[in-house]
Amino acid sequence: MEAQSFMELLSGYNVVSPETDPQIVKHYVETLSSHKVVSNGSAKDLQPILSSINECINSGMPAGKLNGFIVLEELVNNCSSSVFGQVSF
Repeated sequence: MEAQSFMELLSGYNVVSPETDPQIVKHYVETLSSHKVVSNGSAKDLQPILSSINECINSGMPAGKLNGFIVLEELVNNCSSSVFGQVSF
């Protein structure tokens, strides 16, 4: 499954949010990693997850910040440098 289709499917569930249990977010990130969604995704493909990261980090909730940083770590470790040059948080 291509990255954009995978992200569209998962974005409907709004998994990455300040209210989500961090263990669920960790499992979600493991799923993204196993399907190589982040490493194969373009900036456009990853925009929904970037928006979710921003929402979580700016939520002011400790669990929200943790969730944002869990997903951000996956992006930093596996996202191509060309994608980072195209995105804004």
